[in-house]
Amino acid sequence: MIFGKTRNAFPLKCTPLHLSERMRSTIQPGIMPPESISFRELQKATHSRGIEVLSVLRDISGRSKDQNALQRWISHGFHGEMSYLERLSDAFSEKETILAGLRSIAVFAVPYPAERKCERGHGEARISRYALGRDYHRVLKRTLAKVLIDLGLPKNSFRIVTDSFPLLERSIAQQAGVGFVGKNTMLIRPRLGSYFFLAEALLTFTVEDLPIPVLKGDCGSCSRCLEACPTKAFVSPYVLNATRCISYLTIEKRGRFSAWERRAIGEWGFGCDICQEVCPFNHRRGTQETEDFLAEFQFQSRKLPLSEILSIRTKEQFVERFSGTPLMRAKREGLLRNMCCVAANTLDISALPALLEAALCDSSDNIRGHAVWAIGKLSDLLVSEERANAREALRSRLKYETPFVRGELFWCLPRLASASEENY
Repeated sequence: MIFGKTRNAFPLKCTPLHLSERMRSTIQPGIMPPESISFRELQKATHSRGIEVLSVLRDISGRSKDQNALQRWISHGFHGEMSYLERLSDAFSEKETILAGLRSIAVFAVPYPAERKCERGHGEARISRYALGRDYHRVLKRTLAKVLIDLGLPKNSFRIVTDSFPLLERSIAQQAGVGFVGKNTMLIRPRLGSYFFLAEALLTFTVEDLPIPVLKGDCGSCSRCLEACPTKAFVSPYVLNATRCISYLTIEKRGRFSAWERRAIGEWGFGCDICQEVCPFNHRRGTQETEDFLAEFQFQSRKLPLSEILSIRTKEQFVERFSGTPLMRAKREGLLRNMCCVAANTLDISALPALLEAALCDSSDNIRGHAVWAIGKLSDLLVSEERANAREALRSRLKYETPFVRGELFWCLPRLASASEENY
């Protein structure tokens, strides 16, 4: 099954109403596209921009077994709340409707920095490696468009897409010889591992003199990723139940967390790399990163300080802090909800003032409720004065709160009271 865990868990934004407007591109009058281009010419232009891995799929016809597997995966409910996958499931098999005259698909793999482990500092949440830079969708589209334009190709002869588009890109990449799909559902390339972005150029011309794909590999008897997943999200090798995946929960899941989900995300504030960190192919990774190209991503040691992020009260403040980064996908409400849970899971009492402010002042009852729950989880670590102050402040909110937050208050307040005091 060539789908499941993605960099940001299927961030598709299209709906069927948009298919004709946004997806059915037509050839515009003007410069006529070429009938073909040589693979070597395309590869040279790609390398000049710092992209080392390129493969091309010429046979785009037919419905692959992976498209049938996608339908089965959705029927089991493993896609969770990602209802757009249901609405767009047919689009995954209709490549020709995405770009009129589509004849081949060029697949690009772009490695990103992957230190052995991104350590979590005190008072911080962990963040997936890919999210340490700028939004890869924008960077990849801009760079690959320059590659094709440099070749003198008219803009109406190609379309650049990433994982925000209804293509089974890992299935396509595997068919093109970029790598193989591992048991953790990630695309793996020997000597490169799985820490790379994928992007595709849909072309209205053929690519000639293609090399014969010789890349082979598989996971063999290794099952480290399946065993390491703390939430047991893998139903079986190659099949992920997204509703139990930390990446899905911290990025795609909207609204309230269940009691299990709150505990399940552990120390992860955005995404998760665990099933990749234990993969032997990532331990034997070569150095194929190109500094010039990576500079466009502006990768940095991005931190997620709990108290600082919990203090973001408005959408404008959130956009100012995270605009142009993958973290925008979680939205303010989702990211602050995650921070509340991480503070509780890591027993970070330094976050108490920010949690209390969020519980009392935030405009979202989702955030207020999770903040109250986190305070209750930290109650045993607080000194008597902290417990009393928090109890009085929260108790004053009882008659004003929504049913959801009141429920969390009724759970939290007794934990802030001593054994001799009344239970609320």
